[in-house]
Amino acid sequence: MSPGPSLEPRREASGAATGVVLQCALVVTCSVVPVYLFGALSPDITVDLGVGETRIGIAIGLFFVFAALVSPFVGRFAEHRGAWTAMRVSLLLAASSTLVLGTVGRGPATVLGGLGLGALSMALGTPAANLALSQRVRTASLGLAFGLKQASAPAGTLIAGLSLPLLATSFGWRATMIIAAALPLLILPFLRSPSGPPVLRVPAVPAVTAAAAAAIALEPAPIPPSAAQPESGRTMPRRLLVMLAVGFGFANVGASAAGTFMVPAAIAVGYSVADAGLLLAAASVAGLVVRIVVGWWTDRALDACFRTIGIMLLLGAVGYTMGISGDVVVFGIAALLMFGAGWGWNGLFSLGVVVENGATPAQATGFTHTGGYVGAALGPFLFGFAAENLGYGVAWGSVALTSIVGAVLMLAVYVALHRRPRVGEGAPPRGERPTTGP
Repeated sequence: MSPGPSLEPRREASGAATGVVLQCALVVTCSVVPVYLFGALSPDITVDLGVGETRIGIAIGLFFVFAALVSPFVGRFAEHRGAWTAMRVSLLLAASSTLVLGTVGRGPATVLGGLGLGALSMALGTPAANLALSQRVRTASLGLAFGLKQASAPAGTLIAGLSLPLLATSFGWRATMIIAAALPLLILPFLRSPSGPPVLRVPAVPAVTAAAAAAIALEPAPIPPSAAQPESGRTMPRRLLVMLAVGFGFANVGASAAGTFMVPAAIAVGYSVADAGLLLAAASVAGLVVRIVVGWWTDRALDACFRTIGIMLLLGAVGYTMGISGDVVVFGIAALLMFGAGWGWNGLFSLGVVVENGATPAQATGFTHTGGYVGAALGPFLFGFAAENLGYGVAWGSVALTSIVGAVLMLAVYVALHRRPRVGEGAPPRGERPTTGP
């Protein structure tokens, strides 16, 4: 007997999904390299440009502010023009960013201009990759797919960390930036959309974006259940999306500060420049492995994403607190916790948002990432100011508190989702049986 008509397309979709995940991971990696490379090279940049940690923090903070402003709109661009077109544009922007920083980044205008190109790359690459995964990867594998994709963020800091002993110590920070531009340009020709229909049907973008809907007290209209698969017809209440955005912001304060200032903080503790880069690389590997493992585990408990994030943020707060110690060994362990637990949850966040907002995944991630970018903007600025004026101990203690606040909000969203139905669904709250009679 010949197999049913749906088996062969399913095998093809499964094979294509591997390539999709790899492409998404490479795009997001390239999109975060400019900002984290800038942070890793900041000890040399501060000497060359004559600035301190506060101004480095302000520059990186403005990077995330700009990303926050454009994030809701680039999500809409990705859905209109397609995930692969958006990812190609993201790669070109990433290459342009490091080229500008390495060649003409000599004053505030050119440095901010180069970082602005990187911000556009990151703001566009993330929702575009999320859209590609939601369209081409089946629900049963979304956790691992998002874990692999989000592992690209610590992969970016891994590249930045390794660049110090391999390139920066011999050739300088400018040459390192220029060389980094080759990575997205090499990947660009291999970025191809798979053939065949998408696995999850993403509906057309409504006339009002998620960010605009929140501003005028409207909720994104869910598509009728008959128009899509059950998973792709869900949307979250606006207040929970706002809580996620705010929680993402608080959580990202510490994550962005650690990713930006790990190298100068390690040097302040007693590491050499090369060893500080290797510590950043080791911590990045820890974050990369944790994201993949947690993503794989979450495929078996898709509705537990935000609970897991809350627990990880609390562990991250322990790592930030350990950063207060001036001991080299303790700081090394703290770095692993910061990147593993305190920054290893981003894939779960994107997955949770997509699973709970299958009707508009790119718009929902664009909206919630706005809060994340605001937190990421405040993190480097506040941490740099505190480190320069009050010491690294106060800086690490402050981000530990913000991580705890983020954990509380994530856990609150998890509890709310398990107590009431989603918008657009007629099902009773989770854990309750439907009422069949008086």
